[in-house]
Amino acid sequence: MQRGGEGKSEQGHSFSELPDEVKKAWKATFDEEFSKNGGEAAARVAWAGVYRAWEKGASGQWVPLKAFD
Repeated sequence: MQRGGEGKSEQGHSFSELPDEVKKAWKATFDEEFSKNGGEAAARVAWAGVYRAWEKGASGQWVPLKAFD
C-alpha cells in the first residue's frame, strides 16, 4: 500500500471507489498511523475505520451505518 491510498482493502474494495467524505477519513487515519506503524498496518487500520462507519450497499454505493443511541 502506498501513501496516496492506491491499492485495495483485504475485502477487495478500492480507495478510488470511496466517496470523497470517506476518502478524507481514510486518509486522515492512514496518515496518523503511517508514522507509527508503516504503510501496510496503516492501511489496515484505515480500512477498519471505513468498515466501522460505512458499508457498500446492494446498489454499489457506500452508505453510512446507522448509529443506535
